[in-house]
Amino acid sequence: MKDEGHREKEAEIDEDTEDDIKEYEQALAPALKLNIDENGNPTDIDAWDIERIGSVARYCYAAGYIDQQTCLQYLETASKMAKERYTNWSEYAASFMTGRVFMYGGSPVDFATVILGMLSSNTSIWNTYPLK
Repeated sequence: MKDEGHREKEAEIDEDTEDDIKEYEQALAPALKLNIDENGNPTDIDAWDIERIGSVARYCYAAGYIDQQTCLQYLETASKMAKERYTNWSEYAASFMTGRVFMYGGSPVDFATVILGMLSSNTSIWNTYPLK
């Protein structure tokens, strides 16, 4: 996921994906805009892969497959990748949500609510610890 991940795959856009994109855009508007070009293709989903690095590392640690130090090394890698690619959490969130719609689909409601709250709340970890 560090070197490739979903961001290296060609997005398959079908009618369901088009419907998902519309639903995601409505759920995120006007605060975030998905990273999609004029042809409907994703332009940036790196944060989707970065989040997956962190998730898999945490799951593996919780299951006892890796030790705490190894987990923290993976999390540090993910943090470094995010800081290299994005200047703020809004950019990161747009990239993550774009990746989610193309790679996972499904309803955006739960994720959109959490992400928009994290971007707007003064007590959010994202506003407490800016990306840069």
